[in-house]
Amino acid sequence: MSTHRQKLLELVRSRALKRGVQVKLASGQSSDYYINCKDVTLHGPSLAVLGEAFAEELRALPQPPEQVAGVSVGGDPMVAAVLIAAQRAGWELEGLLVRKEAKSHGLSQGKAVDGAAPRGGVWLVEDVISTGGSLATAFANLKREGYRVDGILALVDREMGGRERLEKEFGVPVKALFAVRQILETPSKS
Repeated sequence: MSTHRQKLLELVRSRALKRGVQVKLASGQSSDYYINCKDVTLHGPSLAVLGEAFAEELRALPQPPEQVAGVSVGGDPMVAAVLIAAQRAGWELEGLLVRKEAKSHGLSQGKAVDGAAPRGGVWLVEDVISTGGSLATAFANLKREGYRVDGILALVDREMGGRERLEKEFGVPVKALFAVRQILETPSKS
């Protein structure tokens, strides 16, 4: 595991994982733990590590993307972090933000995708995959506006069937830096 990825795992465990709570997830299901990745993506030092880890993972793909997209609002800081990390490494990426609904005003009225990236292949980035509902909507919005989604990279897979659903439904690879079981494991003291 890379240094950035290991540090990110520690940050998710310490900042995002909430145990002993009863929460209702966006999918409607209940859970006795919550992973609030906004506590990572809205913290400068943590976001910088996330950007580096995601950029490393995307750059290592057989065909590194030229564009990354995130589901607004949660994906906005993630896209920015990946773009900055890639730029630092001398790799130019374009970013896109995907709204849940098309805009009803302005020059981009009727569009659900913001950004100046050319049409073509894109990788979607996400904080947590549960059942895959928000990613399926983003996938459809990108496709409708002429983009080709080549894959999805998430921070955490809650292992609730979302990854498998998205791979089957859209025929693209869906990766996560961490499975929820890795987050929930108690780290060994060395």
